Formats: sequence, structure tokens, C-alpha cells
Amino acid sequence: MKRLNFAVLALLLGAGCGSETTPLPVAEQAASTAPQVANAEPASEPQQPLEELLSQAKKQLEARDANAAVQTLTKAIQQHPKAAQPYIQRGTLLGEAKLLPEAIRDMTMAIELEPKNARLRNTRGYFLLLLKNLDRAYQDFSDAVGLDLQYPQPYNNRGLVMIAKEKYEAAIKEFDAALRVDEDYIDALNNRGYALMQLDRMDEAIASFDRALELNPDYLNSLNNRGRAYQKIERYSDAVNDFAKAIQLAPANLQYYALRSDALRAAGRLIEAREDLQHITRVNELNQVNTRLKANPSQADLWVRRGELLLEGSEFEEAEKSFVNATRVDAKCLEAILGQAHLATAQKNWAKVIEQCNAALAISNSHTALSLRGDAYFAQEKLDEALADYETARRMDAHVAAAFLKRSELLKKSGRADEAKADYIRAVSFDPSLGNGEVVPVSAVVPVREPARFPTEDELKALRKTAEVSDSKPANASESKTEAATEAKTPEAKPAQEKTPDAKPAEEPTAESPAESTEK
Repeated sequence: MKRLNFAVLALLLGAGCGSETTPLPVAEQAASTAPQVANAEPASEPQQPLEELLSQAKKQLEARDANAAVQTLTKAIQQHPKAAQPYIQRGTLLGEAKLLPEAIRDMTMAIELEPKNARLRNTRGYFLLLLKNLDRAYQDFSDAVGLDLQYPQPYNNRGLVMIAKEKYEAAIKEFDAALRVDEDYIDALNNRGYALMQLDRMDEAIASFDRALELNPDYLNSLNNRGRAYQKIERYSDAVNDFAKAIQLAPANLQYYALRSDALRAAGRLIEAREDLQHITRVNELNQVNTRLKANPSQADLWVRRGELLLEGSEFEEAEKSFVNATRVDAKCLEAILGQAHLATAQKNWAKVIEQCNAALAISNSHTALSLRGDAYFAQEKLDEALADYETARRMDAHVAAAFLKRSELLKKSGRADEAKADYIRAVSFDPSLGNGEVVPVSAVVPVREPARFPTEDELKALRKTAEVSDSKPANASESKTEAATEAKTPEAKPAQEKTPDAKPAEEPTAESPAESTEK
């Protein structure tokens, strides 16, 4: 859905949305910098039928034009001030835009018009919960329960209020009540497990997460929470598996990489742990480069660095675009041409590697270009050309040793024993292991070694912090749908996954929000 424009909303809301009889508490006033709502003036234009206006707003939402939908709903409120639906729909949209005091006013008007609608109480309570007005939120959820004892979501949300107050035993009772109404209520199962974790009742917590994941194996919150529980009881391999699946489902969420790194490190798998931390560092730098490019897209060096970072992450298509953009800014940008050669090497496009290296060598006598071209010739089994490039580049490593060894074998087969011996001696001088008959694979340019030092605790904390800051927040709050909102999704979060107030970021309860049928 198109994000609501705050300036547009100021004008639209000024057109009116009725009055509210209950003044906003101080907490709500302080939490919002959004425009205030004025009283409505009678509309002078011909009145349209309510259903026609609601249908128009629905089409505008389907076209992802939320601003137009708000304008249409404001018009519906002006022309039909005794109808609850326009308030419900507009309040839902305002809540999605985080204009919570305004959303609460609309829901209050809807409640005045439909006082026995439990779902509207739950919706307003959800908005109050987001404002951390816990007592008023709890009252709304309790009123919803009183109106409909078989409505499970306000029980769940009352439990979240208890979590925010760190009253975990009381929270568990609320989640149990929700589950008595709906035993397959996945958010309540997750939240119950979360509360049990806070009480160190890990086996019960894991059982609750297991049940949630039986119902939905891709439920991120429970995967994340179960992984945390496994780690606390030192089941590190199980924790790694849960965080790995979370990464698979939400690869942009760096927090899951930080959590998996912790579990891998605890399991003694230091190389893999470091790789996850390196990924976090790379993505953070990529985000910084992207920000700088938005401000100044004519910097070739930034495009090159972006391409290098994307190449490290095997994002070949985007890497190529970045290197091409760099050459558009500067046709003789050596680093961009070498970047394309590195990319072609990763793709094993040896002809393109040679082409790009030739272009680079026309600009500068680059040892990197000679080395890469040598690798391409070696892959094509053009050993004389490869070794000539390696010697000019003064490169001496296992890869070069393998090239000398291979040519030695070919020379020996052709009866040129003296030349074969000379190549063999060169090969062993670069890689003594070859003297024992141990042939190093061609791909082994840099042998993999244990990291000399793992980051300190302070360094790890800094990386985890940047993972949380740079990334979209982990999904945390579930939303049910209102008939008023065609696509009621919280901005920048998937439905059923918005962060709940006062919940620890790595251990996620889920909240029930407004988007649910308002039918009685």
C-alpha cells in the first residue's frame, strides 16, 4: 500500500472526522506529532450513497492509493456521520500510518455508534497498546472480552499488557484463556512460550513453540523464540537450525544472522560464526554506500564499492549494474573494469575475464589484471599464457604451483624431461606440499584457516546493535482483518508481525491488532 503522506493527511483530517467526548491522555498527546483533527463542517456537495463511497475507497486501496482512500472516507464521514464503517476504515488506515491518536479518535467514534462491537474495543486497545498506554489498553481488551467471551484476541492482547508489565504468570493465564477459545491460535501459542521463557520454564516454552510451528512451520516469531530457548539450554545445533530457517524466510533481517553467529560460536563452529558477522558488516556497509549514492550518484568509486560488496554476496546481476554505472561515470575507471573481471571470474566466463583484463591493461599495467587473466588462461588450459601472466604479475601461490605442476606433467608425457623437471621444481618451490604428491586444487587460491581471533564481547555487541539498527524490525504483531480495510497491513511489516511495546527485540511475542471482521 502506498504510504500515507502526512501533509496530505493534515488537510484531509482538517476536513473533519466528528468529535470525541473523551479527552486524550497525556501519553497519547506526547506520542504523536501528527496533525490534530478538526470538527466537520456540513458538506455542501450532493450526497453520495454510503456503499458507493466505501466501494470507491476499496478500489483506491486496491490501487495502492491510501491518500485517496482517506480522502474518500473523510467525505463519507462528512456525508454519513452516523455510519460506523467510514470511521473504522479510516481509523485502520491512520493506525497503519502510525497516526495513533487520530486512529483512536476514529475508533472512539465508531464505538459510540456501535457500542456492543467487541472488535472495535480490541482495535482501539491495540492502538493504545502501541502508545504504551497499558491501563487504558487493558480496559478496552477487558471490555471486548465482556462483550464476547468467545472472542480470543483480546485475551491474547491482555496477556501482552501483562508481558509489558513483566507479570509473566498473569500473562500465561491470559494466553491459556485465548487457547481455550481457539486451541490453534498460533499467536497465543507463541506468546505463551515467550512468557514461559521469561520464567526459565524452557521445556514448556519449547513445547508451546513446537505446537505453533506444527500449525505453521514458517512462523518466524516462533522459530526465532525457539532458537533462543534452545540456545539457553545449550542445544546449540537446534538453535542454529532455527535461526538458519529464519534467515531463509527473512534474509534481509540481520538480527537472525547475529543470533545464529552466537549459536555457532557457542557450538565451536568459529569459521561459520565469523562468516555471519562478516555478512552483517558487509550489508551494513552496503546500506551506507546506497545512502551515499542516493545523495551523489555521480561518484564512480561508490558504484565500484557497491559492486564489490554485491559480488561478495553473490548478487551478480546487481553487481554488474553497479560496475557498469561506474564506467558510465568514468569510462576509464580501472577499478570498475577490474570489478567486471572479478565478476566474470566468479561466473566462470573466461572469455569475458580476458576481455576485461585486456581493457584494464590498456589503461594500466595492473598486476591484478595480469593475475586474473592468468587464471582465465589456466581454466582454458592455455598454460604457457597463464604462466607468463603469473610471472609478469610476480604471483607465487598454490594456484600458480598447480599450473607449473600441470605443465610439468604435460612436458613429461611429451618427452621433454628437462623442461618438465624445471617446472616441477618451480611448483614445489611455491607449494612444498606438492613434493609429497599432494596436489592442491586449482580453486584453492587462499587456503581456509581457523580465524586467528574471534571478535571480543564488546565487538560482538556492537555488531548485534548495528544488525538491529540497520535492518527492518523483526516481525512481531499479528493483525486480523477488518471488513473495513481491504489490505490492512502495518507499514513495513507483514501482517501478524509488528513489534510489540516493551518486548525484548530478539524474543518476540505477537500482538493482535485491529484488522478483523467487525460483523457482530
